[in-house]
Amino acid sequence: MVVDVMDEALDVWVICDGWRLNFGPFLELDLPLAGDRHLIEFYPSLCNLQNGYGMKYGVLKTTVDARRLTKLRQLDHIRQLASGAKEASWQRSGEEMTEIMKAVITGGATTAIVNVPNGGQLTNMPREVIVIGSLCRLHADVHELTVKAALEGSRSLLLEALSLDPLSGLADFSELGELSDRLLRANRSWLPRFFT
Repeated sequence: MVVDVMDEALDVWVICDGWRLNFGPFLELDLPLAGDRHLIEFYPSLCNLQNGYGMKYGVLKTTVDARRLTKLRQLDHIRQLASGAKEASWQRSGEEMTEIMKAVITGGATTAIVNVPNGGQLTNMPREVIVIGSLCRLHADVHELTVKAALEGSRSLLLEALSLDPLSGLADFSELGELSDRLLRANRSWLPRFFT
């Protein structure tokens, strides 16, 4: 839920669910606004080393440590609920999935922003690619290439995918081989075709 909108030095800042986001670049370029800080990942020029991966535009990074701490807190909360040490709260969480589940259970209706397979609504994208918007074309292509690399165990296709991905593509091409090898080693048990 958007709480406040303000104008600071011709930038548009939105306070959304506690996050202070600068949507000025999106409005200036007439880009779609989804109200989500993850939107910048689809725009390499808004999410790169030069601008602190969006921090220049007020996007706050979520660190691995912050995600781990959140998961530990959630696990502790679940354990307290399960043991009876804490009473369950039956208030709305604000999560969209809550309303979707309610609609499914009660047979009611709800409006939700969801990702759906392309059934022909976007003619410039392959059918069955998950549709988030036409801005995802590059990501869809990179994901298809990554899956193909995994299914074939092809390091050269993986390198190609890494070189096209807006985030890893920011590295120098000469660094991608080492990145590829490190990713493969870390995920070896899930990617056996690279090691046969």
